[in-house]
Amino acid sequence: MKGLPVNERPEALQAFIRAAHAAFSEFAIDPNATKSIARIFNAIEAQRGDIKPAGNKLPVCAYLAVATQISARQKILRDLSWRRRATYDRSDLGLGVSLLAPHVRYPDHDHPPEETYLVLTEGLFRQGQGNWCSPGVGGSFYKSMIKHAMRSLDKPLLAFWAPWMA
Repeated sequence: MKGLPVNERPEALQAFIRAAHAAFSEFAIDPNATKSIARIFNAIEAQRGDIKPAGNKLPVCAYLAVATQISARQKILRDLSWRRRATYDRSDLGLGVSLLAPHVRYPDHDHPPEETYLVLTEGLFRQGQGNWCSPGVGGSFYKSMIKHAMRSLDKPLLAFWAPWMA
């Protein structure tokens, strides 16, 4: 399926794209991250690339209210389709949300594209064999071809992620 023109996107999807763009633009400060984010959102607005069909609600979505605590953001995320991430959504870029229930560790993994994360709740991240660290709420980090992992603490972990693959 080809990318939907802006005026044909579901409102929840367009609201998510606007919110993600605003948040990444404000908080992603690494020079590599800002370049990557600019390429990603320019491509989204240019409506290039293929997208996958919608997913559905997953059991972890029960934690959205705890993770967000802001009604507008909660509605945006609640109205989106959710699916487990096995592959990226488009051949040139990805844009998504990771939501981990409390006390969950997303395993070490690596993949070719550069990727920028924007952390929306408390959680821990690790790159390579480094120590676990917290970027803090509103913190971001950029990674390129390095093994990385994340884990939630006593509350759900919520983070935007944006890989550039073109």
